[in-house]
Amino acid sequence: MKTDMTLDVTTGCFEAKVDPKTTYTPAYLKLTSAGSEIGIQATDEQLEEIAYAIQLHLNRGRVHEFPDQQMILNAELHTAVEERIA
Repeated sequence: MKTDMTLDVTTGCFEAKVDPKTTYTPAYLKLTSAGSEIGIQATDEQLEEIAYAIQLHLNRGRVHEFPDQQMILNAELHTAVEERIA
């Protein structure tokens, strides 16, 4: 089933909530703003993918704000890899 929906949460109150899965239903991601609501039934893996996509978006913005941060992250990763090899 394909459905396209948009919920503008940039103004007014916003709430995001995940109701955990039960025996009979998957987890339910609920996004509410100004009296409108979108609900997404998803597996834990799908919720992780949503969270990962959001985290990637937020990290991209931070790297552009602090250009040296990417160099620091790369150096930390390189150090961690070398320590595991040793």
